[in-house]
Amino acid sequence: MYGYYYFDPTYLLLVIGMVLSLLASAKVKSTFSVYSRVHSASGLTGADAARRILRMSGITD
Repeated sequence: MYGYYYFDPTYLLLVIGMVLSLLASAKVKSTFSVYSRVHSASGLTGADAARRILRMSGITD
């Protein structure tokens, strides 16, 4: 009889998955934080660059 505290090995997989998920999230957040401060050499934003590319390709929609 296991009693009140029953250990299921699936809990271990769940905890490992949660830890890996938190580590990946922290890594993405720190990388985004570092590169969000880097400015482009042309001074354009991402939206401006996309607008130029679409205009040069003749796409107006």
